Amino acid sequence: MGVLLWILLVPLTGFLSISIASMFGPLWYVLMAAMIIGLYKLYRDRPREAFDDRRFLTAEEVKKLVIQIFAKSESED
Repeated sequence: MGVLLWILLVPLTGFLSISIASMFGPLWYVLMAAMIIGLYKLYRDRPREAFDDRRFLTAEEVKKLVIQIFAKSESED
């Protein structure tokens, strides 16, 4: 996730820096650095459990979800 964020963010900020830096001068680079540092801190300090996509559903949880989906589809008909 973090690697994908950096792959998408760095070229975008570089492109924006070229076009907007002429309007704002050195302040733009300070703002971009603050944004990148802020995003890094948000990513670093996130709760691990909230973004743990390695967790698999158990058979019971899948069964409950399927029952809920069918119950919703039947109630809509």
